[in-house]
Amino acid sequence: MNGVAKTKTELTQQSTYTSLGWSFDEVWGMTDSADYPLLKWVIELNGQEEPDFIPGDANGDGKVNGTDIVVIANMLLGRKDKNGAADANQDGKVNGTDIVVVANIVLGRSSAPFRKAPVVTASGSATLSIEPFDITAGSEATMTIDLNNPDDVLTLVQFDLTLPEGLSIKTVGGDYDIDMAGRTSWRKHSLDANLNDGYYTFLLKSDSNTPIDGTSGGIITVTLVADASFDSGKIVIDNTVLTTPDEVEINPACYEYEITVPTALPTLKIDRTQPHFIYNLQGQRLSVLQKGINIIDGKKVMVK
Repeated sequence: MNGVAKTKTELTQQSTYTSLGWSFDEVWGMTDSADYPLLKWVIELNGQEEPDFIPGDANGDGKVNGTDIVVIANMLLGRKDKNGAADANQDGKVNGTDIVVVANIVLGRSSAPFRKAPVVTASGSATLSIEPFDITAGSEATMTIDLNNPDDVLTLVQFDLTLPEGLSIKTVGGDYDIDMAGRTSWRKHSLDANLNDGYYTFLLKSDSNTPIDGTSGGIITVTLVADASFDSGKIVIDNTVLTTPDEVEINPACYEYEITVPTALPTLKIDRTQPHFIYNLQGQRLSVLQKGINIIDGKKVMVK
């Protein structure tokens, strides 16, 4: 442990673990019938010393397989109630990392865990953010969510998206108008979203834990619709879970994007015989005007 070999006897002694900083007051416990530490919630479950389920067997059919990935995904999206068996890595919560754990079991990379220590949350620098964009009242626009992971190889992205009043995700044929950006594809991953109590839960996953390509750039695009009354507000990305193929979990801080609808943009007469500096909202210089909002000589102008 921690790079130091321990005997079987030492591994059954509580002092071995307390010397490494394990908390037996709140997290871990020892029982007469168990040779190694167990999580307290496992010991206390129904007054038993061991749970009567297999961790990862989210649907309770006695085996861990691909169906459990689907069940856990529905739990994360708010379509089903969570249960203790869905906590495949026994870290006390059900989230995207448990999908990665079950996928590794199905693929034969690990066996179904029972006394597996919780995965330590990494202190990596991976984050989610929103590329600059603008939207006008009564219109729609594409929002791109970027994943920046310079130090981590990731396979799963889970987060809650809260939109300000007057802004919503466009639906097409009953489905949300969302897609994967250039860093992955439907061949490698699946993407889903569900509206819960005032927020959308997003889940991008791979049943084979295929890594997401690259270390920066767009990962998800979302078509937003602004009603006629929308004027400003914050878009919030929170409760983010980023998981590596080897089940290490990263939880970035809450991210906020302030958006203001431009109103009463000026009407300019442009002297086309003179040179002008024209940019889009991403700061890229343009050779000609484009439909939507342009920045001409430092001023925002709406081109219809």
